[in-house]
Amino acid sequence: MQSPRPRALIVDDNVFFARNLGAFLEAEGWDVQIVNHALHALGTLKSGPPPHLLMLDLDLPDISGWGIYGELLLNPAFPKVPVIIVSRATWLPQDVPLSGILAMVEAPSSPSAWEHFRGVVRPILQARAEQVRSDGGLA
Repeated sequence: MQSPRPRALIVDDNVFFARNLGAFLEAEGWDVQIVNHALHALGTLKSGPPPHLLMLDLDLPDISGWGIYGELLLNPAFPKVPVIIVSRATWLPQDVPLSGILAMVEAPSSPSAWEHFRGVVRPILQARAEQVRSDGGLA
């Protein structure tokens, strides 16, 4: 039996970028769901099976990505999901534990930036997918 594909949730209000990011993850062997608002992301995380990875923009129109990350850390109703922050915003709040963050990568805005981005993110995706397979599909 083939192991299930790992699942990623992309949270980004830039629909064009989110689709490009989703296509990259799918090419790397991931199933992808895209949401464009923080409240939708929180509802998805709370109600559905947890994704194996959260690709999170910080600059969202309703709640910042840090607000989503805080809910994941502090609210027991939410699953503990590893996060890759993908954003043009690079600020870090003070006194926030970063243990659930696998990487913080600037969102690419040019073809050469995409090449760099893929080079940075691909090994993280591969390592996380391998961890999912070795855990038997558990997050």
